[in-house]
Amino acid sequence: MGRERKVGRGGASSMELHDRTLSSSSDVVVRFRRRYGFAILTVYTPSSFFVCIAYLTTFFPVSNLQVRVIIALTAMLVLTTLLNQVSAQLPRNSYFKALDMWMFGAIGLIFSILILQTVVDVVHRKAQENVTK
Repeated sequence: MGRERKVGRGGASSMELHDRTLSSSSDVVVRFRRRYGFAILTVYTPSSFFVCIAYLTTFFPVSNLQVRVIIALTAMLVLTTLLNQVSAQLPRNSYFKALDMWMFGAIGLIFSILILQTVVDVVHRKAQENVTK
């Protein structure tokens, strides 16, 4: 009674004899890994490029407000579309993911660039009005 004997050798499976009954068991090891490559290539890198493109519009001449605003708005629209596309592929849950925070941050940066460009244009127009008076 209570006598146990291991019959098999090896890592994952073994057979044991418990009180004259032969039983077998197996151990299964499952390892999960996160794959960051897909998210980096499809979300983080393009969004960084769009923020850089929107930022580079601040170096355009002040007189080209329409061009600066159109480029920044296009970058914001592309980021919004990218956010919707990526969010549709992820499981639905009630909390923010790091990806959502990144995309909202990128959209916020482009929005602040648009506000900055508008303020610069208003200040430039006021300065031109003062010069002509």
